[in-house]
Amino acid sequence: TYCWGNGAEGQLGNGTTSDGTGELFIKVPVAVTMPAGVLFSAIETGYYHTCAVTTTGTVYCWGYNYYGQLGTCDSVRRTVPTLLGIACVPASTSTVTKTATKTNTPTRTATPTRTSTSTQTSTATRTPTKTATPPTFAWGSFTNVNAGAFNNCAIATGGAAYCWGNNIFGQLGDGTVISSGNPTAVNMPAGVTFVTIYPGMTHSCALTASGAAYCWGGNMFGQLGNGSLIERATPVAVTMPEGVTFISITVGIYHTCAITASGDVYCWGSNRLNQLGNGMTTDSTIPVLITMPAEITFTFIATSGYSTCGLTSIGTVYCWGYNAFGQLGNGTTTDSATPVAVTMPTEVTFTSISVSRYDVCALTAEGIAYCWGWNATGQLGNGTTTNATTPTIVTMPTGVTFSSISAGWSHTCALTSSGVAYCWGQNSGQIGDGTIINRLVPVLVMMPVGTIVVDIGAGASHTCALAANGIAYCWGNNPNGELGLCNCVANISPAMVGMPCTPSSTNTPTTTGTATATNTRTATNTRTETNTPTDTRTATDTRTATDTRTATNT
Repeated sequence: TYCWGNGAEGQLGNGTTSDGTGELFIKVPVAVTMPAGVLFSAIETGYYHTCAVTTTGTVYCWGYNYYGQLGTCDSVRRTVPTLLGIACVPASTSTVTKTATKTNTPTRTATPTRTSTSTQTSTATRTPTKTATPPTFAWGSFTNVNAGAFNNCAIATGGAAYCWGNNIFGQLGDGTVISSGNPTAVNMPAGVTFVTIYPGMTHSCALTASGAAYCWGGNMFGQLGNGSLIERATPVAVTMPEGVTFISITVGIYHTCAITASGDVYCWGSNRLNQLGNGMTTDSTIPVLITMPAEITFTFIATSGYSTCGLTSIGTVYCWGYNAFGQLGNGTTTDSATPVAVTMPTEVTFTSISVSRYDVCALTAEGIAYCWGWNATGQLGNGTTTNATTPTIVTMPTGVTFSSISAGWSHTCALTSSGVAYCWGQNSGQIGDGTIINRLVPVLVMMPVGTIVVDIGAGASHTCALAANGIAYCWGNNPNGELGLCNCVANISPAMVGMPCTPSSTNTPTTTGTATATNTRTATNTRTETNTPTDTRTATDTRTATDTRTATNT
């Protein structure tokens, strides 16, 4: 068996995730590392994994596995064919023989006679007025929240960072690679607090108030920016260019970009698809300056997948990187190693942008949304599923304008200035309207009554939002615990993060006022009960157990 193409997740089955020189895309067939004595009779490829049937009818799979698609009862990536169900067999094998003798003959006789007479007269004065305090969580309240692909991060009051969801690369920053369905404190560097945080699929990054950048998680292409390729499960300082500080940071799948106060943009990590914007395709483990357009400065940048976009001071947009679906917005599907101007609608300028894996969305000063790129599930919001290589206007709800927008992998969400949330696109629950029907135009999210949303983030197949009272809500798919509910159960409407996880949440009612109630009761109860049970049991128990465990983890 031979495979070729994208091998980033081991889906080629040759024991690696590259061609040996670091090249992610293998352009010639390579032999799959076959299990001894095994021959395949049929093979199928998925998005990031492969499965094959042997001549004896058994199944082997390899590649990406965070959803459990390899059928191995775990989420460990495999770079060679692995037998279906290999990790499902219990680690211990016990042989138990029972031959025990136990004799127990209890006899009891009970004859209770009970007579009670009670007379009760009570007078109470009260008017119940219930005032519930918000739930109390270990993190207190959040000041901002951002959704990654399969995980989320938030900043709590005081600058501490919390993350939850998928953690196979250490992207939660808690020193482990164990996924968590409960917000987990990031192991902060001594004396450091963060003001903003941005999680991605393989890694996360944050900024301090002084403009220093820290990153953690996967580092296979240098996306942590510290000059190495070593994964880190806790934050490490990015190697900052001399005299440079950053004002915002954004995280792609395998690369990172940040912008300075002077409007320059630096990027680092994978550059196989021109993500770094410096005119080259060489990866970089430290920040490198992109090739800036002449006389242009950027005020904001965004990325999520394999391309990056920058918003200029005059409201135009430039993009660079991967362009298979027209996400660079210049009317083509040709990749670009340097920033190219988005074809702007007539007399339109943008004030904010959001970049997804394969599409981009932006807002005008009037609150009108435009999107472009991939549209297979209606994420462009224009009532169709046709891709667009230039900005196309979103079909806005009547009388509604948006103040912020967030593009997820296959859906998009936006907020109005009054804190009302709308989403559209693919819907396995991430739209939050109580259904699993794809939406080609914006629909209202079913937030709890009275909730004012101040921040929203769309992930791969889930969404999270921050309420004005500092409480986070999430909804959608939940295989990695990304909803923060201490379980892996999907939700088709918003659920409060952390609510099912701990008994620390409290509701304190306050009761005041006037009401009069008089209650007089007389009860007489006479009961006679006779109970004579006899229980004779004989059991013989002799137990022999043998436990042999062999664990292999690749």
